[in-house]
Amino acid sequence: MRIALRVDASAEIGTGHAVRCLTLADAIKRTGAECMFVSRRLLGDHVELLQERGIAVHVLPQTDVRPITAADDPPHAHWLAVPWQNDARETRELLERLQPDWLIVDHYALDARWEAQAAPPGTKIMAIDDLADRPHRCEVLLDQNLGRKTADYQGLMPPVAVRLIGPRYALLRPEFAAYRQHSLARRREPELRHILISMGGIDKDNVTSAVLRTLEETGLADTIRVSVVMGPSAPWLDEVQRLAASSQRPTNVRVGVDDMAALMSEADLSIGAAGTTAWERCCLGLPAIIAVLADNQLASAHALAEAGAVLSAGRADAPDFAVKLIAALDTAADPATLQNLTAAAAAVTDGKGAERMSRAITTPALTLRDAGHGDAEAVWRWRHHGDAWRLYRSGCPTPLSDHLAWFKKALRDGQRHLLMVCDGDQPVAHVRLDRDAADPASGTVGICVDPDRRGEGLAVRALALALSAARERSILRVSAEIHDANQASLHAFEGVGFQRTGSHGPFQTWQIDVSGNFWPEAERDGH
Repeated sequence: MRIALRVDASAEIGTGHAVRCLTLADAIKRTGAECMFVSRRLLGDHVELLQERGIAVHVLPQTDVRPITAADDPPHAHWLAVPWQNDARETRELLERLQPDWLIVDHYALDARWEAQAAPPGTKIMAIDDLADRPHRCEVLLDQNLGRKTADYQGLMPPVAVRLIGPRYALLRPEFAAYRQHSLARRREPELRHILISMGGIDKDNVTSAVLRTLEETGLADTIRVSVVMGPSAPWLDEVQRLAASSQRPTNVRVGVDDMAALMSEADLSIGAAGTTAWERCCLGLPAIIAVLADNQLASAHALAEAGAVLSAGRADAPDFAVKLIAALDTAADPATLQNLTAAAAAVTDGKGAERMSRAITTPALTLRDAGHGDAEAVWRWRHHGDAWRLYRSGCPTPLSDHLAWFKKALRDGQRHLLMVCDGDQPVAHVRLDRDAADPASGTVGICVDPDRRGEGLAVRALALALSAARERSILRVSAEIHDANQASLHAFEGVGFQRTGSHGPFQTWQIDVSGNFWPEAERDGH
């Protein structure tokens, strides 16, 4: 399998998008798939970094043609440095030679128009987004941010696309999950002795210097040591090093760190941006004070603060930033506060998102077939594994003989479709589609997964297939009832775009409309 990743880094964009794509690429490569990057040369780009890591990088040509922003362009359209049409054409010409199975797009300047034209026929698209501010033409979408809901992408992507939402899918390097247990263990009796400052690899606005100056104004003990992490291309590195050398506290500036997980696990408090590193800190339970460096960080910063996982110093460019930072530092000096921050942060993510994402796109495609009499007993076993029967409407076990009789009758029912989801030749899930006799364009869906295969994300993929089957059968409005206690199903239905519409007793009602033709295939294929 071949995977192409379209991502840029620059002094304006920063390095966060490139770093998380590199993390995902590493996870994908561990499955045996081949990865390659497609990037444009920009000031402060990441091309050499990737090449040093042995990653194949296909560089888009430099050009003097600058984008002219139109009213319907994404807010970050200027990040692309060229008109999106040029970028789509150049990318497609490249991909037609490389023939990747998947194109992963992580770029705020690119939207459904680009995705429709850049990918050759047969290449699936996964979009990585944080903003929900533009449409996508993709099969899979990842938004790893806390507080994000699948409803935020309603109308912005195909109705049957898979949505992987939340920090469960945060793209972290494996060393963060590896250090998690050690990091959490050393925080059981917290004490503020070591502060870590990390404002991103570039920190173009020199927030690090502002933080260092503010630390000099606090009443924190002079024995507290400070570690500062910066990238080798950071434009304010010299000034930061001068401030560190003159600090009243022992302050060490580290450039080009390759052991960030170890450094974070040994810190007692972090002062950092509300970007990708926020999920790294959460994985390790590292208490943090966050600074908002850009508008696109506002939502995640608010969600993290609401969850009690961070203290917020607000926008770094606000006049009262120093005042808020000092107040947050005073609060964080309390051991009980540090302990509470650790517990809340650690609950946000376990650091295994890259592994989950790599499985989502490298696992062989599931297939769907009509069920037969020979499938009936397996479906009964799946539905009665443990006490799973409690989650169904009947609320009690069904005798096998009764189930076999029902299954036989259902196979003859023209308004009911019993389907089996298969991994190769092996059935792994069962789907039931019932057409509404009073409204043939409406129907209901139910699903059960082989208990031996639960926890692999099969339900989301199976439901995506089921919704495609529903469209093929002209069932365009699909509803479902899910028990409050069935968290796995609730997560799966939300992951393919179902919206909650109400509840009846312990059952929630969910619905999706799959009638829309989000993006014409002719345009997707560039015709």
